[in-house]
Amino acid sequence: MRKLLFLLLLFPSLALAAPKTAYFKDDCANNGDGTSAACAASPGGVGAYNSCANAVTAEKGNLVTATRLLTLVHVGSATASSTACNFLAADWTVNSSYYPKVVTLTSDRHNGVVDTAEARFSVADNTAVIRVEIPFLDLEGLQINQTKTGAGGGTDAAGIKIYLPGTDTVGRIRIKQNLIWYTGDYTNQAAQGIAYAVDSTGVEILIENNIIYDWNYNIFGRCRVGDTCTIQNNTLVDGVTNEFWFERYNGTFNFYNNLIQGAGTNIQWNGSSGATFNSGTNDTEDTSSPDGASFQSKVAVFVNEASNNFLLDSTDTVAKDLGTDRTAAGVTVDVQNNARPYNSVFDIGASEYTAAPTPTPTPSVTTRKGQKCYDRKGQCLQ
Repeated sequence: MRKLLFLLLLFPSLALAAPKTAYFKDDCANNGDGTSAACAASPGGVGAYNSCANAVTAEKGNLVTATRLLTLVHVGSATASSTACNFLAADWTVNSSYYPKVVTLTSDRHNGVVDTAEARFSVADNTAVIRVEIPFLDLEGLQINQTKTGAGGGTDAAGIKIYLPGTDTVGRIRIKQNLIWYTGDYTNQAAQGIAYAVDSTGVEILIENNIIYDWNYNIFGRCRVGDTCTIQNNTLVDGVTNEFWFERYNGTFNFYNNLIQGAGTNIQWNGSSGATFNSGTNDTEDTSSPDGASFQSKVAVFVNEASNNFLLDSTDTVAKDLGTDRTAAGVTVDVQNNARPYNSVFDIGASEYTAAPTPTPTPSVTTRKGQKCYDRKGQCLQ
């Protein structure tokens, strides 16, 4: 005990090193203190913040000095977050150990298809539903819907917009297991599901197991010198202009197991000077897959495409069991949190098809009268 007290006196920051979890719930009348998943009885009382924006306002700051790994948990309700959630550079100090995460409460997560009874963002914003200007952040298990309408006029209407202007020399942004869709009417470049402009060097961008659909560009970005961009096991559907538009200049680009479907140009590369490009088993509906004819002109079968259910159907033959094993790259689950791989081989896309378990038959015996009897005591049910 004396040694512990001595260490705390010598290094007082050790006393603050515990992670912190704060909750936000969109249907709360009062903005609480973030300490509970339930609504607060009075403003500032014990209970959840009533928006992501209010949670950020209260929790922002120097997480490095505070030695704090901060998790903001979105609690489910039938009310959606209607205000943008911005992580602005001026508000945060972060590093690889102490940074914010935004996740959905496990019991309130989507199951790979939009669920309006669970936690979700539904925002009409000129910039983005979630704007990221800090070099370390995780976004996981969220439902993100941009509803901005109008002519555009040079504004953005993104789902997630990442902007790192060039002052950072290290970073890691992870976007995993999210549903990101657009219900506005922009038809210009502004409508982007995930947009990232990373001019800093040494930044890692990971986009994994997301289902993204109905944007003008489902993913729009660039990977520059010193950066590592890994895009793996995503499902991109019905981008108006491009499903995927990307600049790759002098960075390391890893592109695996993406299922890209739509009438627009599926993949558009803009530059490849000096880039290290690693690619495998990406399906496209057109002929733009970088992985050859075996993965081009492939039409996946979804459970119900007309209802925006982009989970793989049992009858699919172009994505099931045809992917590259990405276990070593950290992919161990799919968008629904089902284990990968099922059936020993990775599927292409965000969804890993998992057959429903075969029901265990009820034990039966045959009586001397030839009747089928179905309980363990041999009692006939007919």
